[in-house]
Amino acid sequence: MGSVRWRKVARDLVRFRARTILVVASIAMGVFAVGTIAGGQALLDQSLRDGYALAKGSNAILYTANPFDRTLVEVIRDLPGVGVAEGRRTVSVRVKTGDTWRQLQLTAIPDYRHQDIDVVLPERGDFPPKRGEVLFERSATTIADLVIGGDAVIELPGGKEKQLKIAGFAHEPGASPAYYFGRLSAYVTFDTLEDLGFDRSFQEIRIRAANPSISQKKAQTLADQVRFRMEKAGPAITFALIPTPGKHPAQELLDAIFIVLAGLGFLSLLVSGFLVANTVAVIMTQQTRQIGVMKAVGAGTGDIAALYLVLVGAYATLALLIAIPLAALAGYALAVFVTGLVNLDVQRVFVPVEAIELEILVGLVVPLLAAVVPVIRGTRVTVHQALRYTGVAETYGHGHPRPAASDAPCHAEHVPPQGPAHPNARRARAGRRGIHDGVHRPGRLADDDAGHVRVLQLRRPAGSHHAHPRVRGDVAGPVGAGREVCRGLAVRHGAPRATGRLGERRARLVRTSSRHADRSPDRGAGPLAPPGRGQRPCGHRQPAARGAGP
Repeated sequence: MGSVRWRKVARDLVRFRARTILVVASIAMGVFAVGTIAGGQALLDQSLRDGYALAKGSNAILYTANPFDRTLVEVIRDLPGVGVAEGRRTVSVRVKTGDTWRQLQLTAIPDYRHQDIDVVLPERGDFPPKRGEVLFERSATTIADLVIGGDAVIELPGGKEKQLKIAGFAHEPGASPAYYFGRLSAYVTFDTLEDLGFDRSFQEIRIRAANPSISQKKAQTLADQVRFRMEKAGPAITFALIPTPGKHPAQELLDAIFIVLAGLGFLSLLVSGFLVANTVAVIMTQQTRQIGVMKAVGAGTGDIAALYLVLVGAYATLALLIAIPLAALAGYALAVFVTGLVNLDVQRVFVPVEAIELEILVGLVVPLLAAVVPVIRGTRVTVHQALRYTGVAETYGHGHPRPAASDAPCHAEHVPPQGPAHPNARRARAGRRGIHDGVHRPGRLADDDAGHVRVLQLRRPAGSHHAHPRVRGDVAGPVGAGREVCRGLAVRHGAPRATGRLGERRARLVRTSSRHADRSPDRGAGPLAPPGRGQRPCGHRQPAARGAGP
């Protein structure tokens, strides 16, 4: 039984290739989305930590209104809790790139070869820059046409223009990319800055704590101590920037973006789960007879449910084999793209284990959970229900009966009467429920003077929803227990009640097929009377008929 079971699973996978491809592709798409986002975020977080650690980011940056010299920098460096202190000078000028003038921030660093805080790394060209040379931050190439060895025309605050040679490009991991604000960044020496008309003093001081694991609160306290000491020495602090220790400035923004992406990934996985549920429901409906056969030979409900859950597990396994490698590649591409947006590089290339674990978890659990309900519903049928299943519900058509497809003509079958005709038949025949003023009412059985029955047939004109009566014809036999079989409906009228009044007879409809009515021996002893001249088969079912009453 076990080998037959697994052969059935394999046959369902191979035989219905289109369905297998559809289900596997839907699961793989959901797993791929989740794995791409999870893997990309893991690579990005690691790159942000490694890149920012390589940059030796500062814990506080203080900008002054008045310049200061190296002496004050040495004093700040000796304060308790301060590990590194460095003074820098940044000036704002304009640079001409092509026919466009752009804002440019020129930063002078005291020693490019021994940097201990907010490191500027070489990218291309000569490093460090010499006197009369400038190094542009690498992100400047995204918005400006800059060539190594070319000249950069600098416009000073007084309107005077100077030319500097472009020595190359550098990379500052903690700096804002040029395309964020449309402003370029470049690096020069203090000698070059002096040639442009500025002095060799500092206007900002950058501090890094001696404790590398300092908290945000303690970093703020350290910055307050430095502010107090500098303002006591003379320079007034205009602005203080306290970055989050150990975090890239864009970390919080990227976390919010990846939360949105993760939501979209899980939404895609949920949609694939709905598709799996619908597909399994179709499979269970299609194989209802197979379920009945398996139960008939001894398989239990749990065995059959496990069989179909194994089929869903096979779908999920195939999807994982496709999605995991593709998600790893897409995650790396996503990490490279996002790190480029924040002016960083992917420092290490690896496959995040936590991303693979998440892919396996959601790739197996979500399809199985989606398939549980249709599998349970499909396997709870009995052997009798499964084997007589035809694909149409047993209650189909009960709410709105339609004419049968049989082309058999209406005919009457004579049954010997159960009693003599009532003497008041003529008076009852003229009553309001039978024939009144010579007009036949639809759905009634009328008798003539000889006590014979005439059947009124409903005829529906083309394009009309209402049936109009016409006389079907005389039926041989006196008024009594007669029966007319017309397209699966039998109209019966019984013997008169104890009062003997013909109008109190009633007819009731009995659902049956014309073939069964013709072949069944208990439908009457008399032969069927053929339709009369000018008669045609019924086009509609006969409504419930009642006898004429007073």
